This record gives sequence, C-alpha cells and structure tokens, in this order.
Amino acid sequence: DFGTVPGGGRKVIAGDDEMVRNDGRPTLKNEGNVPLRLKIKTTDLVGETLGEKISEFDVMFRDVTQIYLANTETFLTKPLLVAENDENVPISFSVHPALGLFPDIYEGTTTIMAEEYAE
Repeated sequence: DFGTVPGGGRKVIAGDDEMVRNDGRPTLKNEGNVPLRLKIKTTDLVGETLGEKISEFDVMFRDVTQIYLANTETFLTKPLLVAENDENVPISFSVHPALGLFPDIYEGTTTIMAEEYAE
C-alpha cells in the first residue's frame, strides 16, 4: 500500500531485513540451495473513478535501482543468493504517478517470480 502519493511525486515502500509478517515491508530470503534470478511484473495501477493509470515504477535491490513499466517482466540485475547466517534481503518498490493525475484510489498487483540463476 503506497498510501497517498501526489501526482508528479514518488513514494517508496522500503524493504527491510527483519522478515516480520504483516509489517508492510517487503523482504526476501532464499532458503534453497541455488542462487535465484528474480523477475518483477507490476500491472497498471488503475483508478477507481476515472480509470486513469499509473504505469511507471522502480525497484531497489542490492544497491541497484531499476525503473520499469507496468505489464512488462523485468529481471533484477543481481541474483538472490542462498541465505547464509539467516540473511534476509530488503527489496524496495516505488511508484511514479504522473503530474496532474486525478486523486483516486489506484489498485494493481506486483508479482515476484524466481528461476535458477546461471552465472
């Protein structure tokens, strides 16, 4: 939930490394036995009243920020390594609503997918 974001602004949902359920902060942990390549896909955030859309986002993972557009699959540039010593990794997301966007409730979905990372 990005909460209130003014048009032309930017709002970040900051990840953390605490892995606390339902704290609203995204966290990743790879408990498997191979590094993972992560892929992000976010739908347009669509306004309830006029159907206007927010289509630009970014993701911050392992000190790299990548801007991406809605409805495209974006691979993160760094892999999620196998966790060592209970290592949790924060992942942060932000939304970029256009200047002049109608104030509304916007809804959409972000999906994180993983596949084996081959170096």
